[in-house]
Amino acid sequence: AYLVDYDEVFYATNAGWGWRVFELANEGDTPSIAVDSKNSVHVAYGTTYATNSSGVWKRLSLDEGSNSSIALDPSDNVHIAYYHYQHDTDTNSLKYVTNESGNWRYETIAEFDNLFIPRTSIAVDSKDSSHISCTYKYSYPSDDVGDELVYFTNSSGSWKGMAVDSGNIRNGQEIAIGPGDSVHMIYNWRDGRLKYAINDGDEWYSFVISSANEGESSYRNSYYPAIAVDSHGCTHISFY
Repeated sequence: AYLVDYDEVFYATNAGWGWRVFELANEGDTPSIAVDSKNSVHVAYGTTYATNSSGVWKRLSLDEGSNSSIALDPSDNVHIAYYHYQHDTDTNSLKYVTNESGNWRYETIAEFDNLFIPRTSIAVDSKDSSHISCTYKYSYPSDDVGDELVYFTNSSGSWKGMAVDSGNIRNGQEIAIGPGDSVHMIYNWRDGRLKYAINDGDEWYSFVISSANEGESSYRNSYYPAIAVDSHGCTHISFY
């Protein structure tokens, strides 16, 4: 799934014969995609959820919000994290919604004043616990610098959060689950550093894996990072 001209959401697949492209929305937000065990596709953009699990594309507006991410648990239930702004109270919040019980259940993970969450990422482990990463931006809308990278999980039965890193962190970050439900994260700094973090269950440990070369624009280095962890525990990372 991808975005064209900042608001048109498209889905492309080569399942079958050749590549086929479908327009999901002519007004949308950056999409997030997941594929279930039956090869049905699930897409979240803004707070709209779309799926072709019935054989045709159906869409459902879940809430008012943006910057969503989607993941599926081992039973193909849907889990979505997103940013929500409440105009009447001027409150910013990180929210979560799932259809795990058969109906859509909404939870507010955290609420903040004077703060913007430009991007979320969500992953679900083998025990159906959700793991969410997001950047906190205190300077919105002056630039794309996020001041803090934060991690939340409900693995204990309630939502708990901890800081992963802080400083001139860009919006780009992504979370993934590895063997043994290990949690991995990739994210970028404004100075061009690409950093990888892993959680040992109690703390986060981060490592620089790429830096901007001398004379190279740090703004473009390590942009749009993505991460996946295979069954052997090997980490695979792509970035622009």
